Amino acid sequence: MAGALDSSQSFRRLASAANPFARRGNLYALNVIRISRILESQDFDATDRTRDFLTYIVEEAIAGRADRIKAYAIATAVFGKDRI
Repeated sequence: MAGALDSSQSFRRLASAANPFARRGNLYALNVIRISRILESQDFDATDRTRDFLTYIVEEAIAGRADRIKAYAIATAVFGKDRI
């Protein structure tokens, strides 16, 4: 399809300075848009557990808590386990 954007072009456009979400202070919103697009994509064939895992690690990382992503935190927050 001529003129159609592939996903990488779409993300570059979303991240451009012209997009208000890409301006300083709005990177969280931009990343939420990105992960939402991935999760909603028909090409992303994953179980609910995998989707929950991906959502958790991305949200923690973009919130500045990547150093807190540990097996125990994932087990309790994502999979509802009390103990490993």
